[in-house]
Parts: sequence; structure tokens; C-alpha cells
Amino acid sequence: MTDNEKKKEKKSSFERLAEWGYKWQMKPIKMLARNVTEGIKEGASSEEKSTQDSLAILKLRLANGEISKEQYEELKKTIEN
Repeated sequence: MTDNEKKKEKKSSFERLAEWGYKWQMKPIKMLARNVTEGIKEGASSEEKSTQDSLAILKLRLANGEISKEQYEELKKTIEN
């Protein structure tokens, strides 16, 4: 081995500590990014669930005779928009 290869292979304790610190500093940032991404995805799906839940309630109200067919159609258009 040449002297340059030995120097590359052997790092000072400060260099090793700096690398270790960098890895641990990046971990919370990566975790935050992952949580934000998952939150955005979950938020989008919860809006769809909200619409589906509302339509299910409308169907039940129609089936129970609480609202007329015309009211059902009008409310359904309002929810879907």
C-alpha cells in the first residue's frame, strides 16, 4: 500500500466523530419528511372517506323516508361538488 492509501484508510478521531454526528443529525430530518409525506397522503384519503360517509348517511336517510328522492339528488350534488 502506498502512503496515500494508508492515509485514506486511517481517519482521525475527529473525522469519524464528524461523520457519526452528521448521520445522527440527518435522521430527525428524514423522519420529519416521512411523517409529513404520510400526513399529506392520509389527509387526501380522509377527504374521500368523508364524502363516502356523507353519501352513506344520505342513502340511509332516503331509505328511512326522512328525505325525498329530489332532496336526495340535490344533496348528493352538493356533497360531490
